[in-house]
Amino acid sequence: MTVPIPLTLDGTSPSTGEFNPALRLITLVSMTAGRSTGNGTIAITYSNVPGAFTDFAVVAYGPSVYSDPAFSHPTSATIRLGGTDPTNTWKRLSVTVQARNSYYSPGPIGAIYGVYDYARLGVTSSAMALNETQQIAYVQFEKTPPGIDTDTSQFGSNLFSIEQSSYEGRTMYTPVGGGGETAYMTFTRTNEYTSCGEFSGKFVYQSPPATNSYQAVAQFGTYPNLMAKRQTYADVKYRTFTAGEGTPDNPNGGGVPLGTPIAAPAVLTLAPLQTALVRVEPGVTYQAQVSVAAEAAGQTLQCAVLRYDANFNLIGTFVAGSSVTTAGGFKWQQAAATLTMDSTAAWAAVVPRVTSGGASSVHFYVDEHRIWVPSTLATKSAGASPARAWQAPRQLIIKLRATRVNYAKNPSFQNSLWGWSQEKDASLSSTLTLVTGGGIIGNAAQFSMTTAPTATLVNGTSPRTGVISQVTQPALVDSLKPDTVYTASVYVLPTACPVPITLFAGDGTNIIRGTSSPIFDPTGNTTWSRLSVTFKTSSTYGGSLRLYLGYAADDVATVFSAVPPDSNDAVWTLLPQLPTAEPTWSQSIPYTAGAVVQYAGSVWQSLVTNGPYANVGPLTFRYDQLLVEQADKLGDYFDGNQPSADYMWEGTPGDTRSHYYRGKRVSQYRLDQLIQRQIGVGASYRLVYASAP
Repeated sequence: MTVPIPLTLDGTSPSTGEFNPALRLITLVSMTAGRSTGNGTIAITYSNVPGAFTDFAVVAYGPSVYSDPAFSHPTSATIRLGGTDPTNTWKRLSVTVQARNSYYSPGPIGAIYGVYDYARLGVTSSAMALNETQQIAYVQFEKTPPGIDTDTSQFGSNLFSIEQSSYEGRTMYTPVGGGGETAYMTFTRTNEYTSCGEFSGKFVYQSPPATNSYQAVAQFGTYPNLMAKRQTYADVKYRTFTAGEGTPDNPNGGGVPLGTPIAAPAVLTLAPLQTALVRVEPGVTYQAQVSVAAEAAGQTLQCAVLRYDANFNLIGTFVAGSSVTTAGGFKWQQAAATLTMDSTAAWAAVVPRVTSGGASSVHFYVDEHRIWVPSTLATKSAGASPARAWQAPRQLIIKLRATRVNYAKNPSFQNSLWGWSQEKDASLSSTLTLVTGGGIIGNAAQFSMTTAPTATLVNGTSPRTGVISQVTQPALVDSLKPDTVYTASVYVLPTACPVPITLFAGDGTNIIRGTSSPIFDPTGNTTWSRLSVTFKTSSTYGGSLRLYLGYAADDVATVFSAVPPDSNDAVWTLLPQLPTAEPTWSQSIPYTAGAVVQYAGSVWQSLVTNGPYANVGPLTFRYDQLLVEQADKLGDYFDGNQPSADYMWEGTPGDTRSHYYRGKRVSQYRLDQLIQRQIGVGASYRLVYASAP
């Protein structure tokens, strides 16, 4: 565990007594990774302070142009005292505070300012002895579990955003009535009455419409038309019209007169826009609450939770909580509900339901839509603190993906041969050894077989004789993704046997054949050849790559069978001379390198051993510098030992994946500058290179 350096507060009080240090510990801590959405509980824990916390406040950070009521002290706090001063003893203290239910003032162009970004904490200690020194360490801020505090009836973390829960930004709800009389309903954003912040939603049912409303004038076409009929606004509201005095589109009148009041639907409520829905989990219990201020007393108020499936279809009917009787006079009251989400629920909204009592005029205000998950952990004023065990400070961890990644974990045999095994018929004997200093740079692996029956190499249980990569953990190559194109390559050096060496890769369904080395010429071919294979993994690919490297049965059959001189110019070469006494080529005779024969009126010389040999050997080759990367073409080999800061090992050098970051030094400098301009003062971050793909 990391042991931090304690912060010392030295007291200089002239006598034993209360000590309020002039230097107050100020801690700037970001409360959320983004922006707070209003009410939230923070548990602050300190160690080794035998006293109490005296102050907590949310404060502005940096220069502020716009005033904001959210910058204030909390509404409540529970302080757990440390007791009497211990001597040279660490003692843990904690305080739980509730941030105020404050929403924010709109700035220019609808922007919202005044978020809770930073917290300030003051610490005091009492009964401090003369010249006593106290220390503080293991400071921890944490957000308490979501839910409601059973001691103080404070809310848990609201799942709604600020726009979904309040009306500070825009209105996300529309009025709904049971009888369809939407022509008489309006729901608008207002600052006439608010529960918190500066705005709330205003619900109005008015029948007949107000005389100066758009609805009233519209029914008479135009204002001049209204005046021509010598009808005042008062006439529109109170008069019952006779035939011939109706609206321009219905001059004979009829039906319900314009001035006749129509009773409101039994229940008035709101319908959420899709943007007002919040994601919920099936089978989880949620609590909800909404605030309403009604004009009339005696109405019934309920909190309704609407549930929707993943396609935003309403599931069944609403679930309403217990009833609250309105007090009238636009007094703010809250209604709550608790329910367990349906098995198909994916989205939810919280709205009020208010009974109208059949009135033709109903007014109420709505604010503070809330939904949260109840907590079983209460922030009790006595007993154990809800704070968790101390944890190291939070960091912003940024994992940087490399320009290229070599997925091979033991690419150049720097430490050992691990990751490879032999692939052959069980009746054959061979060795796989590490050749120190025998690679392109450093070590190499070598496969060797003294002799083997040709028939076994061609028709034995293994269609390939050589080496195979390990796919069980620890796998040589793993973490490959399905349906993705990769290219693998390796360098080989034949040291005996003319049969070509070929690289194969398993794509999860088939074995894909790659390129082969030239037929070996023992008199002059001593160079490394690079083999490669490009393949696309299957849709069900397991992640670990199987590579095969060695002599394919069909290549063995091609060289160690009857090879007519004019059929393969890598086996035979034409000499510029006429036949004399040279023997005639025969398909039943094996030939050594350098043998001269007559064939089809010309003289030919064997470049390599070929023909129907009963046994073949020795078969020996070295291999080095394995590269496996996500690419559709062959790239230059690299590993973490390249002489540049752009190349890194993921873990142990030589035994882990390699990562290449093009221009790492310059790019990191630019990234550092960018990050430091975006995060808050005092916030820490860490750039992580060469992490697992």
